[in-house]
Order: sequence, then structure tokens, then C-alpha cells
Amino acid sequence: MTLIKTNIEILSQLKELLLQFTNEQYSQPLNVLSENTIGKHVRHVVEFYECLLKGVHQQEINYDKRERNLQIETNIEYTINIIDGISAALEQQKVDVPIKLAMEYQSNETFHVHSTYFRELVYNIEHAIHHFAIISIAVKSSFTNIKLAENFGTAYSTIQFQEKQCAQ
Repeated sequence: MTLIKTNIEILSQLKELLLQFTNEQYSQPLNVLSENTIGKHVRHVVEFYECLLKGVHQQEINYDKRERNLQIETNIEYTINIIDGISAALEQQKVDVPIKLAMEYQSNETFHVHSTYFRELVYNIEHAIHHFAIISIAVKSSFTNIKLAENFGTAYSTIQFQEKQCAQ
């Protein structure tokens, strides 16, 4: 299935990037990120996938209730193992199912909307690409020795648009 394959490709891009960092670089506060780290952006992406996979079994996702596991922000090997586990789990769950998406805005009241596993896979692609774009800015400004994948942080629709423009 293309949707699952695309999510796994996204995670593979992330893994390839992480293999180029030291733990010190990965967890270094950067001025361009308002003193945040690349690791914090990676944790955010990884934990959204964890929420999705947990939620598909519980039939409810709440991205606001992420674990916020600081080890993902600082330990590349640990993070890569989690990414590998997420990729394997995505390969296993190939059926769309209804899911309630829970969120809390401005109060402790939980609000629910109907969604599906596949719709949330789409969301996670877009969410990851958004954070990859931010990571890309940080890498280009602070770690010029690190190589980014050709379209790292670029939306698929943008890539397709650019390809059409070049073909004309």
C-alpha cells in the first residue's frame, strides 16, 4: 500500500539523517531553533507515530498526551530502534479502521472528532515533513557536513509541482 510505504520512506529518511549526527550535535540547542534541538523535533515526530499506533488499537488517538520521552531527544541509537519498531508496526497494520481523535484546547475538556487510521497516516506524513523542513533549516545553518536527502522537508505536492514545471 502506497500510504504505508510513504510513511515508512519518511521514517527511513529520518533514520538516514540521524545516522550522520553525534549525540552531542543531535541534542545541541541551536539559535536558529530558538535554542531548541534537532532531537526535540525528532521526538515530536516519532511520538506522533507512537500515538497513532497505540491509538489504532485503542480506537482513540490523543496526540496531546504524548509520553515526551527525553531519551528520544538525546540518544540516536535508542531513537533509531524506536523508528525501526514503528516501521515494522506500520507494515503489520494495513487495514483502515475508524478512530476517534481526541484533543484538548484551552481547557481540560476533551473534544472528539471522527477519523480513520489511514487519514491519520496522511496527517503524520504532512506533520513529519513540516518538522523535517525545520530540521533542514537547522542542518543547513549549523551542520554543513551533514547531507540531507534531496527532497528532505519538501511536501510531496511541491515535488510533483516542481517536476511538472521542469517538464514543460
